[in-house]
Amino acid sequence: MNRLGSLLFIMLLGVAVAPMLALGLLLGWKGYANQLENEHRYASSLAADAGSRLTREMGRVAQDALSLGRFRDLFALTPAEMADNLMEFLAFESAIREVALLDAQGMQLARAGAFKAHSLQERRDYSANKSFQDAVSSAVPMFSLARVDPDVNEPLMDLFVPFVDPRSGKVQGVAACTLKLSLLHDLTRELSVLPHQQVLITSGGRVVAAPNMGTVLAGITYAPVNAPGIQFGPQGGKVVTGSYSTEIGGQDFTAVAVLDAEHAMKPYFHSVGIYLLVFSGGLLLAAATAYAARQRLMAPLAMLTDTARAIRNGDLSARARGEGLYETQQLADSFNDMTSRLVGSLQKLSDEAASREAAQAALRESQERLDLALAAVSDGLWDWQVESGLTYFSARWFSMLGYEPGELPSHYETWRSLLHPQDVVRAQDTVRSHMQSGVGFEMEVRMHCKDGSWKWVLSRGRVVAWGPDGEPLRVVGTHTDITERRHMLDMMVQSEKMLSVGGLAAGMAHEINNPLSGIIQSAQVVLSRLASDSRANREAALASGCTLEALREFAKRRDIKGMVESMRDSAVRAARIVGDMLEFSRKSTSEEVLVDVNTLLDKSVELSSADYDLKKKYDFRHIAIVRDYARDLPQVRCSAPQIEQVLVNLLRNAAQALSVGTCDGAPPRIMLRTSFCDGHVCIGVQDNGPGIPEEQRGRIFEPFFTTKPVGEGTGLGLSVSYFIVANNHQGAFELETPPEGGTRFVVKLPA
Repeated sequence: MNRLGSLLFIMLLGVAVAPMLALGLLLGWKGYANQLENEHRYASSLAADAGSRLTREMGRVAQDALSLGRFRDLFALTPAEMADNLMEFLAFESAIREVALLDAQGMQLARAGAFKAHSLQERRDYSANKSFQDAVSSAVPMFSLARVDPDVNEPLMDLFVPFVDPRSGKVQGVAACTLKLSLLHDLTRELSVLPHQQVLITSGGRVVAAPNMGTVLAGITYAPVNAPGIQFGPQGGKVVTGSYSTEIGGQDFTAVAVLDAEHAMKPYFHSVGIYLLVFSGGLLLAAATAYAARQRLMAPLAMLTDTARAIRNGDLSARARGEGLYETQQLADSFNDMTSRLVGSLQKLSDEAASREAAQAALRESQERLDLALAAVSDGLWDWQVESGLTYFSARWFSMLGYEPGELPSHYETWRSLLHPQDVVRAQDTVRSHMQSGVGFEMEVRMHCKDGSWKWVLSRGRVVAWGPDGEPLRVVGTHTDITERRHMLDMMVQSEKMLSVGGLAAGMAHEINNPLSGIIQSAQVVLSRLASDSRANREAALASGCTLEALREFAKRRDIKGMVESMRDSAVRAARIVGDMLEFSRKSTSEEVLVDVNTLLDKSVELSSADYDLKKKYDFRHIAIVRDYARDLPQVRCSAPQIEQVLVNLLRNAAQALSVGTCDGAPPRIMLRTSFCDGHVCIGVQDNGPGIPEEQRGRIFEPFFTTKPVGEGTGLGLSVSYFIVANNHQGAFELETPPEGGTRFVVKLPA
């Protein structure tokens, strides 16, 4: 008993402390990593914002400098006039302290500055400057490395902006601008809004902008590791950083967000302190409980052991004394009651032996009736013993899910493990609330089949046995396969959704159609008048003080024709979308004729074979077409143009999916199948592309839902196709996921 008491003490203490300690270590490690990850993500987001604004600001300055030679020929002016133009530029561009106009060889032609300490008369030669040479050779603006003006301790950076002669394409000259980095200093101060964070900008590893100008003037170099973790900051100390690098005008810039590590990790250390307090209290409570249990249980257990040993030796008159805790007293009473019942059972054993055979025969007959009843209704039976978890599952219960009878363990956990992850909590809550209320329950859940599919099951149950204190002991119920019923319900909901959205699409399409027609017509008229040599065009040009050729040259230089054509093409695309919306909203009146499906499918392939789009990275001509046509198919009565539209849309969708890659590593392939099944002619279009994610399959036929990037899809193709097949032709349009991967669409038309 002493060993049992010690073991009990250790077990109670271990059960209470070990999980809490393990959980604390796990949560501590995960919490530390998560806190670092969150702070690094925040710092990276702040650095990305700074980098984006840095790119826009530096690009704006370069564009402003480029505008010097956009509206006038600077190099045709005298040096004095050049200087005047440069001063005008400095008047509205405060970020530039000084600007010089250079020829293509780097010699100064004119110079203007807003800083009086520098002589503006000194002629400078920039021919040996690397940034100047890069700007001339590449014909794009270039930045130099940052420097500090020793006279006023101001950080500066040179910007060389080349002016290209549009006629010869050669660099005519260069504007050398001295850029004040105070604009970047203001940017970092604006983003460093909290006392424990600051934003820096480095170039070539050196800090060129910071909230504290002293950091820049000190010439500090800083290149942190862009990963979650604690590292040293630019002035020392431990920090968490995030960075964003970009290349602007030949120079590498990096925006760095620096967060104080102590402040960033403060929530984590606060949580650790709370956990240590809770753990200490739990440890003391567990030790006290284990000690009390050891002292209060050992004596009653020793007495019960002695009584049991006497009964084992044949003394059926031995009885246990009720001592110790209430529970041990109840155990002694139960033990004595069991002994009394054992004596009575021995006396009745001979009488019951005669009637046992008759009871077993009646039980077999009752079981046979139950099996016949369950087979008649095709329901699966389950019988759950709540306390032990043991559960009986009938043969139909297993076969409904594709398993052999008895293939899975007869336990409550078997049912729970087969539930769909999204249904587990709801199903368990339903069963729990039923057992508390005492009324029967009924719920629909998804259960996993042996072949990997999911089947909808209607589960009904009721508590049939209760304990002395009202606790449920036994629950019995049935399972009914309702997969087909759910499928039909989903189809009805989809049809109602398509009809309701159709009215909205029609109204929008009619309102948009008229202004689109005006845009397309006006754009076509503009293009026609620019290209025509009509007498009216020439007279209008002369009346405006120019020739028609000069007007065309102006339009060519300003790319007016290209912009009008782009406007017309965009309007035509919008009109096409409007047409799809109108087609979606109303039933077509196209004449229906008898059509050979195999021929119609070949024609659709021929139309699609000329379809390629290098921008969207797909080319139908490089995709293998595999045909598996059924012979002697009956002709179907349908609108050939509408069904052809559906098939072309499916072929184009398959080609675009294959441009991303294939599921099996094989070359791109589209399989076309035709067959006759249940009075319908079936057309299958299957590809070996990456497939459609499970979470998107339920919405694939919804109007305006698309998985393509903005500008590459309207979300109307499959919804219009569904409407054509289901509403206009009373057919079926289904999405399937083949076991080998990819996507398969099946169009079913009544024969």
